[in-house]
Amino acid sequence: MTALLVVRSVVRNAADREGFDLWYATDHMPKALALLGAVKGWRFWSETDPAVHYAVYRYASLDALTNRDDRNRKALMAEYEQAWPGVTRSREVLREVDEVVAT
Repeated sequence: MTALLVVRSVVRNAADREGFDLWYATDHMPKALALLGAVKGWRFWSETDPAVHYAVYRYASLDALTNRDDRNRKALMAEYEQAWPGVTRSREVLREVDEVVAT
């Protein structure tokens, strides 16, 4: 079963959102996909709260997500904090337990 890493960022300053969006799309997410072993990634801006950005990374398994190289993760986190020090974020690890397809 697959696993997901969900990163929720809060970009409180509306003037920063365009720059954050461009940076995440062209710099951070491609690096994260290459260095952390995720097989696919998605990004979302919340329609409920425009300050909230989600990045979702899919991994082939929970082991692939949890047994990744910690040095790369730490380096990416440090880059993030340097580029966007005022943006708070949280992470959630999800393990797929079921998939239902509409008929």
